[in-house]
Amino acid sequence: MKYDTNLTDEFDIENGVLKRYQGKEKQVTIPAGVRVIGEEAFSECTSLKYVKLPDGLEIIGRRAFYKCTDLEEIEFSQGLKTIEGGVFNRCISLRKVELPEKLECIGRAAFIYCSGLEEIVIPDGVTRIFEGAFRDCISLKKVVLSQKLKAIESRVFQNCKALEKIVIPEAVQTIGYQAFVECISLKNVELPKELEAIGEYAFARCEKLEQLNISESIQSIAENAFEECPFKSKVLEDKNLSLKMETFFIAKDVLYAYYGKNPHVVIPREVVRIDKEAFEGCVSIESVKLPEGLEMIEEYAFAECSRLREIEIPESVRVIGERAFFACSALKQVKLSEGLEEIGRCAFLYCNRLEKVKIPKSVQKIGRLAFTYEEEML
Repeated sequence: MKYDTNLTDEFDIENGVLKRYQGKEKQVTIPAGVRVIGEEAFSECTSLKYVKLPDGLEIIGRRAFYKCTDLEEIEFSQGLKTIEGGVFNRCISLRKVELPEKLECIGRAAFIYCSGLEEIVIPDGVTRIFEGAFRDCISLKKVVLSQKLKAIESRVFQNCKALEKIVIPEAVQTIGYQAFVECISLKNVELPKELEAIGEYAFARCEKLEQLNISESIQSIAENAFEECPFKSKVLEDKNLSLKMETFFIAKDVLYAYYGKNPHVVIPREVVRIDKEAFEGCVSIESVKLPEGLEMIEEYAFAECSRLREIEIPESVRVIGERAFFACSALKQVKLSEGLEEIGRCAFLYCNRLEKVKIPKSVQKIGRLAFTYEEEML
């Protein structure tokens, strides 16, 4: 049963700012006239279970309810606009939060370590959710995001272990560093059509992520954005870019990374460019089949693939970048095709088992130290 406890002598209020609550009640109604709850006003009030906020309240200050470990329910005022950083940090008994429609901003680490929180609906008035706002909410199963969000900032949902599905609103243009890292139950992610960038480790170690739709608008995908994600299906929106592979990360015809351990690799036919460092240090690879239509192998693409024994470059390839096959110490056979125009600096440097390479007539430029023993191979 809820009841109002409004004992004014337990509140330290000055000019509309509640500076400190000094009581020990389980259920508290904050007095009318309070516009701001100050920093750490209820911090470590471990007896507190229920709080009703006044209608005129606009701001909840930093760490206002920090470590209120028994707090189960907040009745928000409809005029609330800002929840500042760390407000409900370690409120481990919160299960469900109904945020007001006029809310505009959720601060850094606002709900961090709310381990009992199971559901959150972010109203459409919210334009920004700061770093780590829901980090380590390990019971969080349902999230509905504001349609006005333009970015998912870094670590917002890091280690939300129970989260299975997320729909990113259409207005979102960027997903930040470690935004969903270690969401180990996440199976389905719906990305917006106008998404432009996915940050480093954004979905790393989402070990159940089965499907991801990436539209042609994507401009930047950071290294390791999907580290340790065993994709069962990855379908790019443009049919010309479609692929179904378990171990490649590809977007807009570019192969950015390989996560597998198969010794014999067949690169999908949709790939036009192999990005820099895509296979660097993949010591399990013994052979690679490159697709017809591939045009460029960028710098360090296969560097230090120490078990790679042979490679055939298709006729479509125009450029082999700098150090593309650097230190492939087991490489014995390389077949270059007519159509190749440039072999970059140190492209095959330290491929010490490579004895002979026939250079096509189409080659116009060979960079310095392209081969370990250049004079024996031309």
